Amino acid sequence: MIKKITCCLALAISLMLLMSSCAEKTAYPVGKLQGANTILVNDDISKAKKYFDFVLKNAKIAKSLTDFSILQKEDLETREVYYMLLGTGDGGRLKIALRVFPDESQQLGITSESLKMPSIICQSDCAAGCAPERKEDTWICSDDCKSDCRKTETISYEENNYTSPVQAFLEKY
Repeated sequence: MIKKITCCLALAISLMLLMSSCAEKTAYPVGKLQGANTILVNDDISKAKKYFDFVLKNAKIAKSLTDFSILQKEDLETREVYYMLLGTGDGGRLKIALRVFPDESQQLGITSESLKMPSIICQSDCAAGCAPERKEDTWICSDDCKSDCRKTETISYEENNYTSPVQAFLEKY
């Protein structure tokens, strides 16, 4: 009898542990706000890098990203503060951005809301210009480059009946 109770108790504890480890996540953390003017990028943003590579591949852009940062910016019209994860490559001539959101502990993460919005790719012959920005809550590429600045917006997330966009992102990448 005691052996049967012990076995059932062990099974119940194992099941509880399994269920708690399967809890659906609401964000993939990529950085943290540190004080008023400092944003730290997490050491491991491998899923975000794979996602950006996937977006570039779908846009038929065969370039690699070399630098990653998180920027705090203001919408050019509404003045609303927002955060973006920025990937840069090709000597600064290629930039891709995805909006990220802070949680209550000041962690910045890719959320379902991030993935339902388009990400933006800005390409030009200028290393310093043609950068992603938001104006009236939509993506634009800044026009401070004298050469042609090409903009591509894309939504590249998958969702199924069982998961949210961020959960599908976590499973795929």
